[in-house]
Amino acid sequence: MPKMNPKGIYVNKNLRLDTIQVYGFDYDYTLAHYSENLQSLIYDLAKKHLVNELKYPESCLQFEYDPTFPIRGLYYDRLKGCLLKLDFFGSIETDGCFFGRHKLSLEKIKEMYGTRHIGRDQARGLVGLMDFFCFSEACLIADIVQHFVDAKLDFDASYVYEDVNHAIQRVHRSGLAHKEIIADPHKYLVKNVSSISLTFSIISMEKIVSFAIEMLQKWYFKFFVSFLQSQLLCFLKMLKQKGKKLFLLTNSPYSFVDGGMRFMLEDHSGDRNSWRELFDVVIAQANKPSFYTSDHPFRCYDIEKDTLAFTAVDRFIPNQVYYHGCLKSFLQITKWKGPEVIYFGDHLFSDLRGPAKAGWRTAAIIHELESEIEIQNDESYRFQQAKFHIIQELLGKVHATVVSSKRGTACRALLDELNEQRRQCRSAMRRMFNRSFGATFLTDTGRESAFSYHIHQYADVYTSKPENFMLYPPKAWLHVPYDIKIMPHHVKVPSSLFKIW
Repeated sequence: MPKMNPKGIYVNKNLRLDTIQVYGFDYDYTLAHYSENLQSLIYDLAKKHLVNELKYPESCLQFEYDPTFPIRGLYYDRLKGCLLKLDFFGSIETDGCFFGRHKLSLEKIKEMYGTRHIGRDQARGLVGLMDFFCFSEACLIADIVQHFVDAKLDFDASYVYEDVNHAIQRVHRSGLAHKEIIADPHKYLVKNVSSISLTFSIISMEKIVSFAIEMLQKWYFKFFVSFLQSQLLCFLKMLKQKGKKLFLLTNSPYSFVDGGMRFMLEDHSGDRNSWRELFDVVIAQANKPSFYTSDHPFRCYDIEKDTLAFTAVDRFIPNQVYYHGCLKSFLQITKWKGPEVIYFGDHLFSDLRGPAKAGWRTAAIIHELESEIEIQNDESYRFQQAKFHIIQELLGKVHATVVSSKRGTACRALLDELNEQRRQCRSAMRRMFNRSFGATFLTDTGRESAFSYHIHQYADVYTSKPENFMLYPPKAWLHVPYDIKIMPHHVKVPSSLFKIW
């Protein structure tokens, strides 16, 4: 079976890179990636707000963020208080329903919802948790619900969501998290260090010299030297050298973005302020997703005075920073046409849904894609997946050939054993990913998740980092694989590859 590339670009809609003239980027979890320390920070600041401002029980201060619990792409039911993982078709995953931190059985799920499938009316009460900042939100919601259940306190599930969401938003808008991150960027920001640079630290100088001489004799020496720098910086510089236009469009304030970009690029550029020269337009506090539908005007931002100008913005000046604005004005000023623009973002709703509807091409940055593909490439996972498919086929044959009225003790024992083996396979595959909800992109049965559905709907392509585009020729034609069903990075191991002796 072929193995998928963890750093590959996966295509939902055909994309010709030679037709792309403008590259736009979100900042958080697109250009900048964070460690798990950030989720703990947001979680701690939010729980303090709940206790100090919203008068939640002081015992909530004892909560700690659990990085092994949430995944991206969950839903919270504001009516019933459950965290749900849904599949591509809107059905609750058998082992993917939690009330607080307690996993509900299939019988309990059917008792609460009547069926595993979420209908259109029930879906109105669901809230999607789709970006990386929702990790701390999902964990805090589950901990609050569990606390109320354990304390035998009456509560309204919708109020829990409103309060936790308000606390999380307060953390972002107050700037408390931003100050902590900039004060200690090594703790929170993750630099994209190349594997070649890491190799240099563990091999001898003689081998380095020998390797360098060999590289000098080859045409890709320039490409090799670029990997000694930040891959992000190399990618942005490469786009500029190819004559592409670049813009940054983020909801974060400029001071926060500036501190992060300086940290990520300071080791590789002489002037620490030079990162702005890589972008033709820099827009901060854009208020996405309303940026794509509103008529808000752009405001020039004075970096030194931390003030907004009162003059109208009718053109974008190089090295100037802008606040707010809207898509309508952006297109009028730049004259950039939709199909020649590609926008990179991590949030499927706030970042990509608006551009997709505006005619831009879209690239979803899904950081956990790398680790999930590595797991799917592993032989132990593929063995369990093939075993699961074999058991599924055997169950289908038994049910198809033996009518229920003629099933004796031996037949029922066989069905029980096969069902138990199938359950063990699903459990084994789940444990390789997240112990509570399993894989982000797949359900335990190998079906695509609801999160995969939204990627399929709003992202033309998806990958783990923007820098992965450096691995493809600048005029590459990225096309949908001819044999793909839904998600192009999934390789399903068929049972036919295994003989049953």
